[in-house]
Amino acid sequence: HLWILVKSALETPEAENTEADWRVVFFPWWRDPTYTLEGPADTISAINQRYLSSLEAELGQKLTPGQRLWYDRQEKNLGFFIYREFPSTIEECFKAPVEGAIYADMIDRLRSEGAISPRPYDNNALVHTAWDLGSPLNTVCWYFQIINEEIRVIDLDLNLDMSPVHRVAHMLGKQYPFGMHILPHDGMTTNSSGRTFANELQSAGLTNIRVVPRTNDIWVGINRLRQLLPRFTFRLPQCEQGLDALAAYHYKPVTATGLTNNEPVHDWSSHPSDALRMIAEAEVAGMLPMGGPKREAVVVRTGFRDKIVVRR
Repeated sequence: HLWILVKSALETPEAENTEADWRVVFFPWWRDPTYTLEGPADTISAINQRYLSSLEAELGQKLTPGQRLWYDRQEKNLGFFIYREFPSTIEECFKAPVEGAIYADMIDRLRSEGAISPRPYDNNALVHTAWDLGSPLNTVCWYFQIINEEIRVIDLDLNLDMSPVHRVAHMLGKQYPFGMHILPHDGMTTNSSGRTFANELQSAGLTNIRVVPRTNDIWVGINRLRQLLPRFTFRLPQCEQGLDALAAYHYKPVTATGLTNNEPVHDWSSHPSDALRMIAEAEVAGMLPMGGPKREAVVVRTGFRDKIVVRR
């Protein structure tokens, strides 16, 4: 709701504003002349160099070497909290991590280490899918490959108002070499027609459907996904909306019968997050072919992803 109000305020001409209208006051870091550093520009990370160059193109103005170095040092210290402390644009204010963020720190680390970037998918490896089920608009499907020890997320279906038949046609139209399709436990729930969602997908032409066993504690899957995330890569721009959801996914303390538990908030971000969690729950259940096809590879040792084997 706040973003809608801010967007409305941004788009309303000042001459039409009244005392009852919203006004937006935003001071980006690059307008402050004190936010600059002296030092070697060649120490700025490649990720931040690309980001700052894209920011220059968006703003239509150049940043000084000192500004670029200052931002690089701030980003290295703050990580994903840079959006909260020093946003470059008003849109970045809404990327700031929320209290209780579950995956935001992991997504930030993956970005900083180059695991989230434009990249081709391997058309010689099977493409699996992981789902969260709900209304047609809330049904989410991630597409991923497993190569060596790396889980490569290559695509995402999000906000599609489609019947199962049209959804399967949409999927097959991508012409991926499909492997298995991982559904949550409610994929076997019988609907009013006497059929299950798994039945409907099968009738529409999707094969090799697997249903993950129900777990009593959602945190088992969440914690396992956090353990697995250093082995993930994400393909841009296909996965960008899902990554925004993963970064926004958060918990809040809930008190009942005198006990306080941390419960994930069910909102727009939970559907993509729940769908990706199916990969972790399938792995716990021994359903995931974690070996995958082998490729010529080297071990990358960077701290966060030092157990990843990647193709060269």
